[in-house]
Amino acid sequence: MPILVTCACGKKFRADEKHAGKQRSCPKCGQLLDIAGPQVSAYDVFVSYSNKDKTTCDALCATFERKGIRCWIAPRDILPGANWGEAIIRGIEQCQVMVLVFSSHSNESLQVKREVERAVSKGIPVIPLRIEDVKLSRAMEYFISSQHWLDALTPPLENHLEELARKVIRLLTDDGSTSSAPSVSGSDPMSKSQPTSLPSFDAPPVAGPPVTLTGPMGQTPSNPSSASRRAIWWSRIPLYWRWISFGGVAALLAIIVFSLRITPETKDSPEGIPEATSSRPRPNEGISALALKAPFSKTEVIAARAAWATEKGVHTEFTNEVGIKLVLIPPGQFVMGSPESEEGRKDDESKHTVTISQPYFMSVTEVTQKQWMAVMGTEPWIGEDSVKTGDDYPATYVTWQDALAFCQKLSQRDGKAYVLPTEAEWEYACRGGTETAYSFGADESNLGDYAWYDKNALEVRQKYAHQVGQKLPNGFGLHDMYGNVWEWCQDWRGSDFYKSSPSVDPHGPANGSSRVLRGASWGGSLSKCRSAYRHYDDPTARFSGIGFRLVRELRSDTSVVLDAAATPNTPSSKEGKSAVALIAPFSASEASTERVLWASAKGVEPEFTNEFGMALVLIPPGEFEMGSPVWEALGLAGEKLHTVKISLPYFLGVTEVTQQQWKEVMGTEPWKGAEYVMEGNEYPATYVSWESAVEFCRKLSEREGKKYRLPTEAEWEYACRSGTETAYSFGDDDSQLGDYAWYAKNARVVGEQYAHQVGQKLPNGFGLHDMHGNMWEWCRDWYGKDYYDNSPSVDPTGPTDGSRCVLRGGSWRHLSYNCRSATRNGDNPTLGLHYGVRVLVEVH
Repeated sequence: MPILVTCACGKKFRADEKHAGKQRSCPKCGQLLDIAGPQVSAYDVFVSYSNKDKTTCDALCATFERKGIRCWIAPRDILPGANWGEAIIRGIEQCQVMVLVFSSHSNESLQVKREVERAVSKGIPVIPLRIEDVKLSRAMEYFISSQHWLDALTPPLENHLEELARKVIRLLTDDGSTSSAPSVSGSDPMSKSQPTSLPSFDAPPVAGPPVTLTGPMGQTPSNPSSASRRAIWWSRIPLYWRWISFGGVAALLAIIVFSLRITPETKDSPEGIPEATSSRPRPNEGISALALKAPFSKTEVIAARAAWATEKGVHTEFTNEVGIKLVLIPPGQFVMGSPESEEGRKDDESKHTVTISQPYFMSVTEVTQKQWMAVMGTEPWIGEDSVKTGDDYPATYVTWQDALAFCQKLSQRDGKAYVLPTEAEWEYACRGGTETAYSFGADESNLGDYAWYDKNALEVRQKYAHQVGQKLPNGFGLHDMYGNVWEWCQDWRGSDFYKSSPSVDPHGPANGSSRVLRGASWGGSLSKCRSAYRHYDDPTARFSGIGFRLVRELRSDTSVVLDAAATPNTPSSKEGKSAVALIAPFSASEASTERVLWASAKGVEPEFTNEFGMALVLIPPGEFEMGSPVWEALGLAGEKLHTVKISLPYFLGVTEVTQQQWKEVMGTEPWKGAEYVMEGNEYPATYVSWESAVEFCRKLSEREGKKYRLPTEAEWEYACRSGTETAYSFGDDDSQLGDYAWYAKNARVVGEQYAHQVGQKLPNGFGLHDMHGNMWEWCRDWYGKDYYDNSPSVDPTGPTDGSRCVLRGGSWRHLSYNCRSATRNGDNPTLGLHYGVRVLVEVH
């Protein structure tokens, strides 16, 4: 049996077990390698499984890793303290193959469905290993019905695992150098027309579409079919189709040759550069855009940068209209902070692993005086001490607020989202893949080649920031990351923040009194110019040693660039703390913290009870994924997943409006005498039409002196989800729904066919009761089945007209599926059936 060998150059190749203890040369770089067993440099296979199949999964991993195939498996490969979902996504995306342990348990597992969906969406081949003879669920059928399967239904399991390992090694090491006949399988391996046993890897071809086993590197497994099998395959094609095929290939070759001969010039290219050689991004040519992991080399940076540029459809670098050059920084993982042995280390530099999950552009140099003047029209450095003026000198005497204003204006002008880097983004970019004190190594004597600092500036009486870009760049091609001027970052400063900071894309503490500065200045010492050194100052500070550089986010949605650039949703509170917009997923604790900060910033209480006894709580603004993934919706129309930002805070009723509250405001009882109603002060007002709900809000506004209204559909779902991205606000397991909702199983089915008293079930992360079940709740919007396809990304308010208005949340009559966070419904606004209302109060 073969084992998988991975060379330092990245080449994977096969060796026989009999070669163990010997040497073999790498077929790519020629390096001699000791074949002493598994030689692993990265993960190869992501194993997706249900916890109930852990025994099988452990046996699979043991077999694979004995062969040198490095498996990524949860929870083993999730670091302590890491976000589970983020770790799973990274695990999938850094592997080349997914092996699915398929059983009745994994067939119904929501987590497994998500993992398979992610792999399929990224073009990663999925190999199902079937250990039970069960029919594909509807969601699984959607993703893997046409995949090539391997059966492991008969003992011993070890034989099947050995065979699977052999096939995976073939898949991982195939470089396309051998030709093979296409392998095909039925479009539905579980359909009645197929044999009860799924086709294995060596099964003869059957009618159906070709199996797609192309991975992120464009690899296709070699087919072990013999020449005679290929001849049989070819002979099955009718003769006339063979002639048509030959003719089609010949015609295609003729077109290609003709195209190469004429090579027309591109009209839009300067100086008639042929389009084939222009600098525009080309389609993905089989290169997989993977996250880097420090330490990494400049060569790896170049490859990753090119792959991510292709993936995102952008250039690897560009210069904007005011002359700022920016380069693409690929995402990656690195160790932030410094070891205790590093000279000059401070106590707030605790080492911790950080992942930068998305690529971003960073300016190659600090913003210059010319660039500042082009955007701002001012010269804050004029007349100040220790300044040299000129186009290429950095803009100094710039406060944190000034830098933020620059980002805002440039974003408006350029139509792109420019921001200050986070502290984590800055250090990741500064290190350039290194783990040493400096980006060039640990030898401080080389610092003068990379930086203007006290030895070559202050001490030789050149007491000013020097022209940018004169010193050597780091591994990312960035100049002056050390010395010259301190550079503002987005973050508030927190001396102990590293000890509990998020491991993925940290943005610093939620509040503080000082902002982070990085990189040191022309007066900085050796120790201050280290990659890990942290400094801070009041955001109003301005002097000759402070400047900044930019990050441009990779966002296609330019309608929210102002929010991205200037963070308008971060007003300072009365205590000087900062209220920030939440980004899902977030916890109930984070929501509670931001509620208090936003209340302080807006000069209101975080919750209040009005004169009619309605309790309302402040919902902080934030960003979330609205709608549902394909596997959750199962084809339900109108729930297309899309990102939505709620830009302003608002108050929302903790419960649905009760009968007592309705009567006190409206003086009516629309539920009186209707069927399926239980009357009482704490039961929800029902048989309420949309029109009467709007009138209720109008009258309440007059009585209270506040602006009451119905929530928009987006505001409702954001509040319902309360930071979650699962089917329900408590997770995906609908067996828990009875703890949070009155629905068919604990109401209609047991004979309690009515809406129950409000507030009896558990609240969600925002403290809201009965968001699932009990009563359908009217929203402000007209209902549009296809509205999600092109709705605004910020504060959507629904279609401009329609015949039905939106209802949300499900009711006591409905099954769990209709009580999901994403479930949408609509009805005639004049009808008042089993419908109720929850009110919103605007905050200005």
